[in-house]
Amino acid sequence: MSPRRPRSGSPLSRQLEAAARRRAERTALAPTIRRSPSGSGSSRDAEHSTPSRKGPHRGALTGPLLVVIIFVIGAMMLIAPQLKVYMKQKQEVAELKADIAAKKAENERLTSESKRFEDDAYVRQQARDRLFMVMPGETRYIVTGRLPGSGEAVQGSAASHTRLSWHEGYTDAIRQAAR
Repeated sequence: MSPRRPRSGSPLSRQLEAAARRRAERTALAPTIRRSPSGSGSSRDAEHSTPSRKGPHRGALTGPLLVVIIFVIGAMMLIAPQLKVYMKQKQEVAELKADIAAKKAENERLTSESKRFEDDAYVRQQARDRLFMVMPGETRYIVTGRLPGSGEAVQGSAASHTRLSWHEGYTDAIRQAAR
């Protein structure tokens, strides 16, 4: 049996005839069609292209380019808030590292100062300067007021310690409060 041939006048036979005519036209025009360097191209591209320009108009947005641009803008909109949070956290980390370094320096200073208090001579010297203590048999004099012959007051590091009887101290305090 031979394959069935469509009847003449049917839609399928008309399509086959049109395809055969197009194939014959292409083979007849094949020597006149200029091909692109890659070897691909159609007769329409060869007819409408000029030697100075290839492809669509320069500056025109094509479909794929538009999709890429929209994708990039969308990605930037999604990433921008996260990037802002990242930069803020990075700055906070830097501030905290600086704070830690300052605390370590202060800790070292206080540690060295506490080690100084292990020395008895340093403790005696601090007791004399800060607490106005004296060794047995010593007398401490604190001078306050003005130097004789000058208008400058001498700055004392503590209030004057004069020994008064209780009633003299009481009356003296009342007089000072009344002023």
